Amino acid sequence: MRVRVIAAVLAIGCATLSACASPAYPWAAPPEPSPSAKPVTAPRPPAKVVGIYNHDFLKSYRLVKKFAKAVGVRPNVVMYFSGWHTLFKTRFANNARKNGAVPFVEMQPFGYRIMAKIVAGRFDIYLRKYAEEVHSYRGRVLIGFAHEMNGNWYPWGATHTTPKVFRKAWRHVVNIFRKSGDLNVTWLWVINGLAPGEAPIRPWWPGSKYVDWVGVDAYYVRSAQVFSNVFEPTFAAVRKLTKKPILIAETGIGPAAGQAAKLPDLFAGVERTKNLRGFVYFDQYQNRGTYHQNWQIDNDPLALAAFGKGAKHYLG
Repeated sequence: MRVRVIAAVLAIGCATLSACASPAYPWAAPPEPSPSAKPVTAPRPPAKVVGIYNHDFLKSYRLVKKFAKAVGVRPNVVMYFSGWHTLFKTRFANNARKNGAVPFVEMQPFGYRIMAKIVAGRFDIYLRKYAEEVHSYRGRVLIGFAHEMNGNWYPWGATHTTPKVFRKAWRHVVNIFRKSGDLNVTWLWVINGLAPGEAPIRPWWPGSKYVDWVGVDAYYVRSAQVFSNVFEPTFAAVRKLTKKPILIAETGIGPAAGQAAKLPDLFAGVERTKNLRGFVYFDQYQNRGTYHQNWQIDNDPLALAAFGKGAKHYLG
């Protein structure tokens, strides 16, 4: 009975404040940024990207250094996923910059009817605070927002959100950052590699004014797969939509595909593809079926050697 009473009191409190889901960031919109805030610019992002991701990198940047030592090349982009209401990881970004890398943040807006709430301005305080921290960092930052929206596995994607609401939410987020003077951000519109059953990408396009690069997430999951059938159908669809540069924002090679054998194919494909800025390798252990294999190459000397050889040739 006591539990029920407490729950009832909390429910009334939440209804009154409309902010229990996010105590640190009330939903009422804050004042606009000061007009005196000077826009910040930063060096352009790398023309050729060899990036890396592992969820443990946020715990210790030494793991990035360990990977770099193993392959003989420092990654020039290091990615992490940012949960909703999680602020910019300035310390991680500073470590990346000290080691010659640009931070790449994938902002994930988890929540019920989240995109409509973003459009309504309910998260403006959070987004402005995030933008202030990116502004204060002053280095180049790659940001992907609400990635893989053409799939149905995220609450901001197909079947959960309409393309119209998605486009409005995307523009709203970008406008908040730009009003804060964040000209050091490269915005990535990241789609999942085209596959049967997924939504067409055109309706989700927020417009060239709001996107700097297009990101593509696609993986080698079977032995018969090569660069051409993993990526090129999606690249062709993107080129019909925009001439923006493309980055392979996530890729990995599973044991079933043959990691050491397919890494040269990945680098060769990247080198021969026009307007492609490179890739971010998803160096993460997973074990949940065909599309969640063990992509990690850290314990495979042949794969590490192939990665290092390809990276050195590509980056020159």
